[in-house]
Amino acid sequence: MKKIVAVMFALCCGLCVAQAQRSLINGALNAASKGVSNAVAKKVESIAEKQMEVYLTKKLSAYEQHLAEESKKYQEAMGAWQDSLIAMTNVPFEDEYQFNTVVNTEVVMTNEQGEKETLPCSYYLNAGAEYFGYGVETMITVIDYKNNVMVCFSSSDTSNVYFAYKYTPTSTTVEDESLQKLSGTKTVCGYSCSGYKVIGPMYTGDCWASSSSDFAGNYTNMYVPKSSYGFPLYMEGVIVGTNGEKVNYVSTAKKVQKNASVKLRKADYKNMFE
Repeated sequence: MKKIVAVMFALCCGLCVAQAQRSLINGALNAASKGVSNAVAKKVESIAEKQMEVYLTKKLSAYEQHLAEESKKYQEAMGAWQDSLIAMTNVPFEDEYQFNTVVNTEVVMTNEQGEKETLPCSYYLNAGAEYFGYGVETMITVIDYKNNVMVCFSSSDTSNVYFAYKYTPTSTTVEDESLQKLSGTKTVCGYSCSGYKVIGPMYTGDCWASSSSDFAGNYTNMYVPKSSYGFPLYMEGVIVGTNGEKVNYVSTAKKVQKNASVKLRKADYKNMFE
């Protein structure tokens, strides 16, 4: 009996030892597995960090390069703008421009979408002068052929300013075949006008011009540039913009002011850029 008990005790002890050994082995395996997992995770994390660092470095470098290029463009633009301001500040022109005839005109433009815009404008003329003026709202722009300059005079309730820049008129001669004489005459603002069919790169339509001495002066219209054709008091046609869009164009003289005696004196205006 004692032998059986001893054997059973030995077996139990063996089983306990075996179980303990198994637990130790499993614990060791789990610990080893966990250690491997942590090592792998750290390795992956390290690789990811390096890849991200390389990626961000490339992005930052590209951004810095882009920023440098934009800064260069900005500096060049600012330099060009400053040069233009200096040029505008030092442009010489006449001390006074005088006009004896003012033609008040209404321009109506309608785009392809049917949107209409009405723009009141005025032409300022002077017999024998080497310039003429074009006014829109509170600004009158003088095209000075003698000095090859354009001067913009702007008036408001608080200040009168001007700016000027060099301008070299380009030849706007219209070939004879592009001006077709229309039959009959049209009376606009009490003036008898001859009609012409104008065919040009930007404008195609009809123009009715007066040869009255009231409109004498060095006025050059890009559609009817020859003085023998007179001053255009009515135009109706289509303008083709730089983007190819077509705009219906109607320009009608509404009033002609003779003996207007309009003067634009340089001394009455302040240089905008000084």
